[in-house]
Amino acid sequence: MAQPEPRRVTRRELIGTSAATGGAALVAGGLAGYFIGNSTADDDGGGSAAGGGGEIRAVGIFPVGGFIAADGQEMRNGVVMAIDELNANGGLLGAKIKYIEIDDGDSLAEDVTTAFNKAVETEDPDVIFSGYHLASGPEFDIVADAGRLYYNVNTQQRWIDLYDKNPEKYWGSFQCDPADTWYGGGFALWV
Repeated sequence: MAQPEPRRVTRRELIGTSAATGGAALVAGGLAGYFIGNSTADDDGGGSAAGGGGEIRAVGIFPVGGFIAADGQEMRNGVVMAIDELNANGGLLGAKIKYIEIDDGDSLAEDVTTAFNKAVETEDPDVIFSGYHLASGPEFDIVADAGRLYYNVNTQQRWIDLYDKNPEKYWGSFQCDPADTWYGGGFALWV
């Protein structure tokens, strides 16, 4: 009797599954830790939205309409894929994640500042996700002052240094990839 041919997994399926699983795990782990910590810290015993089966508000801030929109749309797609996967599997700690998107335009300093201020003042998020910004920097104080979780992929050593100098203030900021200092020194040879 002939053995059936094994199903071949396409590159797209492999990458999509890996990205969704890794992204979903990162999102789930970070949010779960935050909500578990907050629910045990509540004096009234009410817990967080996640612990009580409510809604988790996740704001994605990406340059989806500016001149780097192609990058911004892919950044957004990864976060949305992870959130959709989590919600399809029952949400996180009994809560569904509601995705809210804010376009930071061309990702310049004034665009980033406006987008992050809008997020914390208008959308009242539990967590903010972003990719990289051309003028990264102002968002760290905005998010820290609002006491929100912030996951980014800015890749800049200076943001790690900022955290190291004041971890109590920047406790909720997470850079989800290696710093630019780990990318190698080859570029300096060409300059």
